[in-house]
Amino acid sequence: MTTEPSGTRSSRWKAAAQQRVEQGRASIEESRRKHPSVDLAFDLTGRDAATGGAVLAGAIAFRLFLWTLPATLVIVGVLGFAEDTAASDAGKLGLGTAATQSVAQAAAQAHRARWTLVALGAVFLVSVSRTLGATLRTATALTWGQAPSKGGRYLLTAAVTAGIMTGLLTVFALTSWLRHDSPGIGLAVLLVIVVFWTAAWWGVLTLLPHPELPWWGLLPGAALIGIGSEGMHLATILYLSPKVTSASALYGSLGAAATLLLGAYLMARLFIAGSGLNATVHARRFTESREDASLTERTGPSR
Repeated sequence: MTTEPSGTRSSRWKAAAQQRVEQGRASIEESRRKHPSVDLAFDLTGRDAATGGAVLAGAIAFRLFLWTLPATLVIVGVLGFAEDTAASDAGKLGLGTAATQSVAQAAAQAHRARWTLVALGAVFLVSVSRTLGATLRTATALTWGQAPSKGGRYLLTAAVTAGIMTGLLTVFALTSWLRHDSPGIGLAVLLVIVVFWTAAWWGVLTLLPHPELPWWGLLPGAALIGIGSEGMHLATILYLSPKVTSASALYGSLGAAATLLLGAYLMARLFIAGSGLNATVHARRFTESREDASLTERTGPSR
C-alpha cells in the first residue's frame, strides 16, 4: 500500500479549496446578475466598507450616549415638578418595571433640586447637541461621498439637533402609548408604528446633507431605519431594559453604561445603513441614466 506524500496531499487540498472558492464566487456573481436585490446588498456593503461605516457609527454612538446624560438631567429635573404622576406616565410609555421604578425614585429625589438639575442639564445639553449634530452631518456627508461642510452656527445646530432628538423621543413615546392602549390590534398597530418611524426618519434625513433628489429619494433609507427602529424599540423593551437592570445589579454603573452604549451603537449602525442605502440607490440610478444616455447617443433616438 503506497502512502501519498504530504506535499502532494496538501497541494491537492489547496487546489480543491481554490476550486470551491472560485465556484462560490461564480455563484455569487451569477446571483448578482439575476437578482437586483442581491447586487444592491453587495453594493451597499462595499460602500459601507469604503466609507468606514463601523467607525462612523462608533462616533455617532459615543456622542449619542453623551447626549443622554444632560438630557437625563433635564428630564429628571422636569419630573421633579410632577412627582406624583411621573411613575404612572413612565409606565404608560412601556418603559418596563425597572425603568418605572427608577423614574419614580428620580422624580422624588429631584423634587428639591429640580431647578438646579434643569439649569445644569440645559447648559450641557446645548454643547453636546451641537457636537452630535455636527457628527451626524459629517457622517452623512461621507456616506454620500461628499466633503464634510464646515460647522454651522453653534446655537442653530444645537437647537436643530435637540429638536430632532426631542421629536424622535416623542415618536418613541407615541408608539409606546399606541402599543400599550391597543394590544389587540397586532399587525395593524405594528404597521402604523413603522409608518410613524419612517416618516420621522425621512424628516431627519431631509435635514442632513444629500444631493438634489426627488421627495421620495430618501424613502428607501428612511423605511430601513423605520423598520429597524421599531425592532430596536421592541429589543429595548424585551432585552436591553432587563439587561440594563441586571447589569446594574451585577456590575454597577459600568455595566449599565456598556449596555446603553451597545444600544446606541446598534442604532447608529442602522442610521449609517439607511443613509448608505439611499446613496447606493441614487448611485445606481445615476449610473443607469448615464448608460441609457450613452446608448441613445450611439444608436440615436428610437422612433
